[in-house]
Amino acid sequence: MSFNLIAECYDLLSNPKSRISKESGLYKKLIKPKQRALDLACGTGPQALFLAEHCEAIVDANDLSSDMIAYAKEHRNHKNINYQIGDMSQKFDGQYQLIICVGNSLNLLPSKDLAYQTIHNSIESLVCGGALVVHIINPQATQNQKVKRLEKQISLANGKISITKVLTPHKTGRNLHITYKPVSGKIVEEDTELLDITKDELLDMCSVAEVCQLDCYGSLDCQAFTNESLDILVVLRKS
Repeated sequence: MSFNLIAECYDLLSNPKSRISKESGLYKKLIKPKQRALDLACGTGPQALFLAEHCEAIVDANDLSSDMIAYAKEHRNHKNINYQIGDMSQKFDGQYQLIICVGNSLNLLPSKDLAYQTIHNSIESLVCGGALVVHIINPQATQNQKVKRLEKQISLANGKISITKVLTPHKTGRNLHITYKPVSGKIVEEDTELLDITKDELLDMCSVAEVCQLDCYGSLDCQAFTNESLDILVVLRKS
């Protein structure tokens, strides 16, 4: 799995401003100035920057892609953010008030065992009273069982590029196929497999003795969960 292709295209395609507008209220409730936060699979850094700028947190942010980290350092740099290349499923140093794993990042892991490991490593790295936020696709929603196609043309410094993104469900997950077609130059294609994790499976992964509060929502802005919610958002607190 790799998103190392064109970090700038990925950033524009993911619409970070819209996402942050939905997530911001939750983060402000979960962390106070000068407390430590960890952004797992941070991508191009929009959440990390929000936590540093608007919550005044001290942020560690990691991603497996060196290109994503390079883009984040260039475009979303902040004195209170430490960007680093890292695997979200591995144990990490430090104790945090808030750890986030959003943007369906957990779905990118190759197995449910690694998803479980990632959640438990995160819980171990929370301070008492700290919170973990996990956001994934709801595979059981009717709309998420259909093929989704997005086409978009964006302008970069070196010209326009057309992007086609196709998400195709299958028995155990879904395939994400992205085609980058510049006006002139080589067409590049990427394939990524996403793991399906149900609400009950995610709640089971999070249900350990150290957790004193476990809430589940159906969107990034904490709307009530229903079977047709497109997202699953879990917020837990460590006792």
